[in-house]
Amino acid sequence: MSPSCYCAFLDSDWDGVCDGRDICPDEDDTIDEDDNGIPDCSEEPCTEAEDEFDSGFLRTWPNTPVNDITKEFANPIRNPAFKLENLGQSHSKGWQELVSVFYTKSVSGAAGEEQFFASMTYEELKIINDGMSSRDKNDWNVFIEARDIISIRVQLENGYPDSTKRLRINLGDILYCSNNNGESDGSSVLLETKSREGALPVHKDL
Repeated sequence: MSPSCYCAFLDSDWDGVCDGRDICPDEDDTIDEDDNGIPDCSEEPCTEAEDEFDSGFLRTWPNTPVNDITKEFANPIRNPAFKLENLGQSHSKGWQELVSVFYTKSVSGAAGEEQFFASMTYEELKIINDGMSSRDKNDWNVFIEARDIISIRVQLENGYPDSTKRLRINLGDILYCSNNNGESDGSSVLLETKSREGALPVHKDL
């Protein structure tokens, strides 16, 4: 297994492809009967689109120890992927970014309840990104495998609530499939692209 494969010691579905690069986390990525270089489990077409948060960064202040930003989409989207950059502060300094991601899906044309996707700290990220370059090791590659998403919220807070340190993370562009409708909740070509960049599919919504 390649030493550059992030999270190389995890292969939850036992298909020989580590979780950090697994395109279809619950299926066999090695099956490619049409020999097009894309695992058969990820063949649902993806019309790729790109958007961005209203700000390129998210920060906290001494009087605002928890802050968040929400991106709303005019039409439901599928399989968004984006990067949260510069989660890099250690416990030894008495402060640490704790980042959480939430999303809301459309249910019968109306907004459903907000769902928790995952959270990340530097201590967790350095394990996931073990072996990555110093330029990328502090970046969390988020991939939400779900459809009907109408908003994404990112929350930043200090892991040390008594700290007055100002925190900041950068928010990357959001790539997603704009063709939300389909017969399957399978992964898309977009997931293949992000997985090869080190995206870790932490959560799967079926």
